[in-house]
Amino acid sequence: MFSPVSTGGTRSFANNAATAELGLRREIYLALFYLDAVYPSRVPASALAAARPRDTAYVHEVRDNNEPLHTWKAPLLDRFFDQRRQTELADTLASWAATAG
Repeated sequence: MFSPVSTGGTRSFANNAATAELGLRREIYLALFYLDAVYPSRVPASALAAARPRDTAYVHEVRDNNEPLHTWKAPLLDRFFDQRRQTELADTLASWAATAG
C-alpha cells in the first residue's frame, strides 16, 4: 500500500519505502511542483524539498522516451492557462515526427 510517512509534523512522500522501491521520486516531485505552482503554500516546503531530485529540468520539458523534445519558454502558470501554447510546440513536434517515422 502506498502511504505517506509522517516526519516532523509534515508528510514526506520522498522518504516512503514504496516511493523508492517503485522509482517514483521524479513523478511525485512533478506532481508536488505543479500543485505548489497552482495552489501556492499548499505543499509544505519540507515535502517539496524532500521529494526534489538532483535534476529538475524535466518539469519544464516535453519528453519522449525520457529524452527532451522541447523546453518550455513560458513559466508554468502562463503555459497552463495559455490556450495557444501548442503553437510553441509546432516546429518541435513537426521536426520530431519527421525524424521518428
